[in-house]
Amino acid sequence: LPDTPPGEREALGRSWLSHNGFEHEEQDRLNAEVFGVLNDPAYAFLFSAGSRAEVQIMGTLTVSGEERGVSGVIDRIAETEQEVVIVDYKTGRPPDYGIPEVSIFQLALYGALVERLYPDRPVRTLILYTRGPLIREVSSDDREKALAVLAKD
Repeated sequence: LPDTPPGEREALGRSWLSHNGFEHEEQDRLNAEVFGVLNDPAYAFLFSAGSRAEVQIMGTLTVSGEERGVSGVIDRIAETEQEVVIVDYKTGRPPDYGIPEVSIFQLALYGALVERLYPDRPVRTLILYTRGPLIREVSSDDREKALAVLAKD
């Protein structure tokens, strides 16, 4: 939808949902969630010309004391001259207790791989909860702590 002209997005979204068997009430709820993110100026940078969806990534990192292959799919990556931002989408509401450990580990691995590709820019890692919407950042300190745990275990 980000690459579709704004006036055509809702019809395309509804068509996709209908084609995939979603009932009208569920289409309304999902459209409201999606467009709550897409139409919010606070998140516009995530859908700018320098961004891409579903970016496959792979490389090697030290995990459990050994070099291991790591691969995954980054939900969204946005590049600017100042930084690179990795976004992991989560449907539903954000948990009250903060960011789940598994999400921190995932973004730590992705962040470490992406940092190698962009040594000239800082890499930020975000979780975008679509209900709200709400963004929570996984700090570079939290990513480093997670990588240290992964390196030892």
